[in-house]
Amino acid sequence: MKKTMLTLAMGILIMTAAQAQGQHRGHLDKHPKMHHNDSFYKHEARLDHFIQKIEEKAPLTAAEKEGLKTIMTDFHTQMKSMDKGDRDAFKTAVEARDQKVKALLSDKAYIAYLETRLEMHKPRHGKHGKQGDRADHFINKLDEKASLTEDEKVKMKEIMTDFRTQVRENPENRKELADARDKKVKALLSAEKFKAYEELKAEMKAARKKHKSNH
Repeated sequence: MKKTMLTLAMGILIMTAAQAQGQHRGHLDKHPKMHHNDSFYKHEARLDHFIQKIEEKAPLTAAEKEGLKTIMTDFHTQMKSMDKGDRDAFKTAVEARDQKVKALLSDKAYIAYLETRLEMHKPRHGKHGKQGDRADHFINKLDEKASLTEDEKVKMKEIMTDFRTQVRENPENRKELADARDKKVKALLSAEKFKAYEELKAEMKAARKKHKSNH
């Protein structure tokens, strides 16, 4: 008798568990987003943190924050369905995203966006320091040589930071990205100032080489 009662109880428990699981699965089918709750909420949290870090550098309007959130979420969704080995498709998607962000934000906010991307993609041990500081140092040195206008300084910061960001994400394309950077700088500056830019690049490259040889 006891065995019969125990068997019946176990059967009821199994049926109840199966019914509950079926109801949960049905709920997920009605609400597809619930399948990826962890991923969804992690993305939301990262995105909120990303926007907050940008705001620490440059104020954003409510419309800019909402627009930025939409652009980044669309990009995130696109990445999930993309072949991870398709580097060309990835590069095209990144460029399209950045063009949308650039059209949305002010020059100052766009630079803050690029700098924040750099900071959030930096190596765990961050041996190179803050990339924004490196760009500022280069621009200050160039200003000493060539007397840049305020507009040229802003545009140079954007070009240099964009280059650093793209190299971090696509290191195998460094030479191609450097050539594209130099073309942008050449289009921005006068021939005399561009010459000073090229000279400064050579000087800093020699200094880095010397520093490495001494260590």
